[in-house]
Amino acid sequence: MNGQEKKPNIVVIMADDIGMGDIGYYSKIRTGKTPVVPTPNLDKIAKESMRFSDAHSPAPLCAPTRFSMLTGNYTYRNKRSFGVWTPDADALIDSNNFTTVARIAKSGGYTTAFFGKWGLGGSWIKEKGTKVDFSEENAGALTYGFDYALELPEGLQNEPYAFYENQKWMKLKPNSVLKDLDAVQTGYAYAKKHKTRGVVLEILIGILQMLDSF
Repeated sequence: MNGQEKKPNIVVIMADDIGMGDIGYYSKIRTGKTPVVPTPNLDKIAKESMRFSDAHSPAPLCAPTRFSMLTGNYTYRNKRSFGVWTPDADALIDSNNFTTVARIAKSGGYTTAFFGKWGLGGSWIKEKGTKVDFSEENAGALTYGFDYALELPEGLQNEPYAFYENQKWMKLKPNSVLKDLDAVQTGYAYAKKHKTRGVVLEILIGILQMLDSF
């Protein structure tokens, strides 16, 4: 790099609902036994990089924690007591003049990327009362400082159940379609809550024909 010191790669892995004993390296330290579930790649990272033995999650829920990880702020500054659960909800990052770690990294000369569950709202910006077009994001990780994004807007917690690459719906198969399913088709009609909840998800044509027969 023309005599300049090469910047180290920085990888941040955030996993919901995982304990120290779930990672092989830490499990063996704590129990002295071979881990039940091998995690060789994570073990290698633990051995070759910096480890922290006294780190804490900013919140017990995933969405508020993501807000803190991305902005460096306490969760209460988001002004949403239960985080951001819907894909079209304002993440309250730009509207509160917060920056993000991705933007800071870019200003330092890094190329940034996001992979996995976004789960922070702000995937779509829409006018009140209008319907979201789930075929393409108009916000999401790319608008918060990431150069590349392969994301699930809400993971498995909310619609749409589909992957997006750089804001474009990434079809799993050429004949995939985005389909509205009602509460009966999703099973919510028989649940203890969300009895009227429908969802939008990606399904294949064959499965769609089966569902439409119900």
